Amino acid sequence: MEWTTVEGLPHIQPVSYRFPHLQSVTASPFGSSETKAINAVTIPLKDMGVGVGVGVGEGMGEGAEGASGSLVLCDCPGFGEGV
Repeated sequence: MEWTTVEGLPHIQPVSYRFPHLQSVTASPFGSSETKAINAVTIPLKDMGVGVGVGVGEGMGEGAEGASGSLVLCDCPGFGEGV
């Protein structure tokens, strides 16, 4: 992440993506949404190192070796701004 200025407003933006499919998620310093349609990105928990060695997966079919599920990040338009 790095600080930048967009049209005179401070903004923090990513400079690299650990998960390339997150490049489709948008952000801006403006009050209106940049997103025009719902964009769901699925990230496997094992790719994030979640649950590795701490038993997070317990109760989900796995033990201390890690979680088997995924995180779904939804980038959505602001209220009343969708197409």
